[in-house]
Amino acid sequence: MVSLLKSMTLREVLNRIRWAPQSGNSVYQITYIHRGAVGDKRTILFSDIHEIHASWFLYESSDSGETTIPLHRVTEVRNQESGEVIWKKRERQT
Repeated sequence: MVSLLKSMTLREVLNRIRWAPQSGNSVYQITYIHRGAVGDKRTILFSDIHEIHASWFLYESSDSGETTIPLHRVTEVRNQESGEVIWKKRERQT
């Protein structure tokens, strides 16, 4: 399944995790660009995501409340138990 996820769009991966009961969505982490954070990145648990839309998702945390994150800011999706990256943003060709 992991190789299949790597060939999917980010939105498809997020929806697959959300709607596949066997996936156990609490084991996945989402890392995204967050200016001002250490390394300009922040990582959240997939289980904190409340809504997934065409170009953004909404998550809730105890420290910042509800936050909307554009999908283009996501850099990777990782299984935190195995450490395996199941989706990673493509690097820009220069």
